Amino acid sequence: MTVGCGPSLWGSCRAALLGLPDTNAAVVVAQPFRAAGADMLVVDRIYSTDDLPSEARAFAHDTLTLGWEDRVRGHGRRRTDGGVEIGTALPRGTVLHAGDAFVLDDLQLVVSVVEQHEPVFVITPRQPSEWALFAYHIGNRHQPLMVTEQGLVCPDVPGVEQLLEQHHMPYARASLPFTPAVATAPHQH
Repeated sequence: MTVGCGPSLWGSCRAALLGLPDTNAAVVVAQPFRAAGADMLVVDRIYSTDDLPSEARAFAHDTLTLGWEDRVRGHGRRRTDGGVEIGTALPRGTVLHAGDAFVLDDLQLVVSVVEQHEPVFVITPRQPSEWALFAYHIGNRHQPLMVTEQGLVCPDVPGVEQLLEQHHMPYARASLPFTPAVATAPHQH
């Protein structure tokens, strides 16, 4: 279903693009939006590339390559790798992964998410107790963390290498897609 973004829906579209709470109405799957004279579609539904609606399987395909910070942000403007500008209005807490897709009916286009390779540290604990200890130290520095079967992964950002060396954590630099464990509990100091 496609709905025009007229004056009565302007608040919803604006809220979705700016990441504000929507006080008017729910945004539909792909909604035309006029921003500064240009058409933009706002999407609020994610499909698995394996589970696309039957009519969308014949659509053209594009990709949207995103780093981890953009994949955990549900609202915002995005530009596909093919140059199509879209807005996303996804539920709070949504994390986009490789294999997720948006269906843009108006453009007869399927946009698949690609996880960008990013510089990371891969920490390889030597014994079970180190998994928790190393995760604690990284979390205590407010660094995001991904847990894999092979080790702990965190972004290669300033200050982290000093932390790893200070606590004698075995690590290697790598470039891979990074998806942190997303915290749901509020945290304040």
